[in-house]
Amino acid sequence: MKRAVLATLLVALVATLAFGAWRQASFDPAADGLETALLDLRFRLRALAPAPREIVIVAIDEQAVARIGTMAPLRAALAEAVDRIEAADPLAIAVNLLLVDRTAADSRLAQVLASSDGALLAVATADEIDPRTDALLPEVQQSLARSAFPVVAAAGAQPPARAPLHLFLPHSRLAGAAALGHVNISRAEDRVARQVPLSLPIGDGKTYLPALSLAAARAGRTAERLVLQPGEAVLLGDRRIATDRDGQVTLNHYGPAGSFRTVGLTDLLDEKVAPEIFAGRIVFIGATAESLRDLYATPFAPDVPGVEILATLTGNLLEGSLLRRDRAAAIWTIGLSLLFTALAWRAAWLRRPAMALGTTLLVWLGAAIVVQIQFAAGLLWLDATTILGALLFASAAAGLLRYLGDIQATHRLTREHANLAYYLSPVLVPQLARRPAGEVGGRTQDAAVLFLDVEGYTALAERMPPAQVSDFLGRFHAHAEAVVARHGGAIVEFLGDGVLAVFGLPDPGPGDAAEALACGAALLDEDAPAYPVLADGRPVQLRVSVHYGPVGTAVLGGRGHGHFTVTGDTVNVAARLQEVAKQHGEIFVATRRAVDMARTVDDRGLPRFVPLTDVAIRGRQQITEVWAQRDDGPRPDA
Repeated sequence: MKRAVLATLLVALVATLAFGAWRQASFDPAADGLETALLDLRFRLRALAPAPREIVIVAIDEQAVARIGTMAPLRAALAEAVDRIEAADPLAIAVNLLLVDRTAADSRLAQVLASSDGALLAVATADEIDPRTDALLPEVQQSLARSAFPVVAAAGAQPPARAPLHLFLPHSRLAGAAALGHVNISRAEDRVARQVPLSLPIGDGKTYLPALSLAAARAGRTAERLVLQPGEAVLLGDRRIATDRDGQVTLNHYGPAGSFRTVGLTDLLDEKVAPEIFAGRIVFIGATAESLRDLYATPFAPDVPGVEILATLTGNLLEGSLLRRDRAAAIWTIGLSLLFTALAWRAAWLRRPAMALGTTLLVWLGAAIVVQIQFAAGLLWLDATTILGALLFASAAAGLLRYLGDIQATHRLTREHANLAYYLSPVLVPQLARRPAGEVGGRTQDAAVLFLDVEGYTALAERMPPAQVSDFLGRFHAHAEAVVARHGGAIVEFLGDGVLAVFGLPDPGPGDAAEALACGAALLDEDAPAYPVLADGRPVQLRVSVHYGPVGTAVLGGRGHGHFTVTGDTVNVAARLQEVAKQHGEIFVATRRAVDMARTVDDRGLPRFVPLTDVAIRGRQQITEVWAQRDDGPRPDA
């Protein structure tokens, strides 16, 4: 027991540590692809979460594009929309549009933005410096400085050094009228938006610009401190928002496109929207039209507008519902991996294969359920790949070892079967092996019983040395075994110079009596295996007797040793017929019942029998009609 427990713990520990270390050190995209696919599956298995009512989206949809257009007309429409929203006193107005180009309507838009306490404009990164940018102008520099993290604490491990980013910035007139926030959204290799950086380095790389979503979440609470710990966390008031080394957080998506309360830009301009829906809320203005190509894939849908991704991050920040892949998630991953790997290992060694397989599947299902519960209720992104890999290792290792053990057990059983077959009839062994132990003995069935004896054996043994007697019996038994087996019988016992054979064990059939009679004839007709002659010069003669009727199977012996045999009146009659045959000088006798049963199947090819006598078998009250074989005699009538 102790050894099994230690083996279980060792396997669980090795599997968990091996896969955990591999996951930490591996840069294999296939492994990361599996983990992100499992994360997306967890989203789809979870019920859709309601988006926060504190956020409203004003959508620049296809209707707005068709009616208003772009550039200056759209800027004018934005100015009017911001003015109407601001009148309702929102917490913040975040414009998710890159307003890089100048238009004739920018003066009005800048005026409206400047009059708003919570206006935010979008900034994005670029591979090269955009020729249209006004990044070096004082107005833009001042806006960047005003919008950047006020405190950057260099505590703990620093993120990898990287070059300062070039930015797509609003032109100087607009940039000076509002705060700025970046709208970069990370996309994995499968193009799914799962993470967003809360900060981006700008300028000399020591200044960091917050995400537009973070700036919007802070709106109305400007008195709260905003501190960046690069590569570790963002402190918003008394809340600590953990990030990875790249400053990213994992989104907790609410659902497909349309999860947030959304109003169309044209409906707002046509005054079809009550201004009260913006009061005290964070308002995002962004493109939802497919023609504007600001769409992202999520676990729920392939075409979610970018403005909804940003709104999702703001909602997660407000609710504290970001997915966590922190130290707690790592501890849970290791703990669950150890627990379920140990359970899977033990389940695989249950005695019955079906139970082992079923219990193993239950362990796997239990692990999946716990991972899903931690995701849905605990907001923990556990490393399902590590847990899955450890489970797979334990189950596969146990399955392989069990398979190899089964092969060894099969070889051992084959050897034991061969050994057993030497002591029981080869015909009887496989049939008895398939039956439950309780069915081997204590059964009653019909069968044909054959006794074979050597005439004059006592005199023969008297004049032969013991070694020659043993040799004679060996050749005699081998001869009987071969003939009986060829006719489907089973030798139950070797009784010195006698043989007890039964036809119909363990499953009786209609041809059992016919096979017994045919076997008796074959025993007498075939050449004996070089038997010695008797004292008077005659060769050894065999004597056969057959009876058919009910027999009982039994295992006789003590508690530690026994042997299989058959019992009952049928066996006694078949044995007593040897005396009748000897008295009448016959070598092959059978009861009328055995002959009749043989003829009910097919009497062609059976030995010919004639009535011999009616006798009272010693110790038995009923009269038995005995028939003897005659090669030239008539067949008996039914």
